[in-house]
Amino acid sequence: MKKYSLYFLTMTMALSSGAAFATGLGPGQTEQVVVSFTNPSGLSHNINAVSGLEAKRYDSRTKIADGVVTVTEGPALEKVAVRWVNGTLTEGQTQPYYRTIVGANPNNSIDVSFGSANDYLTYMGEDVDTNSVKLMAPTFNTNTVFNYVINLVAGQTVAADSYTMQISAHKFVP
Repeated sequence: MKKYSLYFLTMTMALSSGAAFATGLGPGQTEQVVVSFTNPSGLSHNINAVSGLEAKRYDSRTKIADGVVTVTEGPALEKVAVRWVNGTLTEGQTQPYYRTIVGANPNNSIDVSFGSANDYLTYMGEDVDTNSVKLMAPTFNTNTVFNYVINLVAGQTVAADSYTMQISAHKFVP
């Protein structure tokens, strides 16, 4: 009988101490997280800088990077759109619109624009979303590969620095 009494006494103490912990919560903090699931874009987008660029004066339309957008899934497209994500939009005299990109040193900047890798690039201008959007037709009529370049605008002297350009690619749905 002592064995059962000791068991009940132990259980009673354990249960009552658990109840004390459950009702005696101290200060806490609640956090939240948003978990998003998106549809895959079906596009692959790569940009590569031209190698061997040096700080010096460059002619207008000097290519500084190549971009390639590839349709990876879904039907072939007639056009894709590329647009600047960063930089300051400027309306030019020789170029309709270009971007000013600030270097790692905020005293340095370059003026750049999209160019055609093979004369298939169509300029859409300010009315697309006020962000210097270009529509590209496919390279070699494959409807799966779209090429573009990034050029320096007008003749400019470029300072030694690193200039980060962010460009997004999108399926174009008219």
